[in-house]
Amino acid sequence: MAAYLIGQIIIHDMEKFMPYVANTSAAIAKYGGEVLDVVEAKEVMEGHWPIGARTALVRFPDEASLRRFWNSPENASMKELRHGTATSHVAMCISVPRDNSPK
Repeated sequence: MAAYLIGQIIIHDMEKFMPYVANTSAAIAKYGGEVLDVVEAKEVMEGHWPIGARTALVRFPDEASLRRFWNSPENASMKELRHGTATSHVAMCISVPRDNSPK
């Protein structure tokens, strides 16, 4: 079953952050992942959401592949870069059954 990384990133220094994009994309692909989309918040429709925050949706074939990427040496160095140039929140998510009505 596919596993997803969803990351919300508020970039504080775009120039220093740019190597993160290229290097992380290559590492994601190396571990079988695919960046499905990166979007930028333009308007809060409900709740609290930082305008301008970018949200990335990355799909991996399974949880094991996602965890191999997350714990990889390539990602470790990119975490340091991300933490130095942005504020981020990242979650691993899995699909829920479509029929998730109460029993």
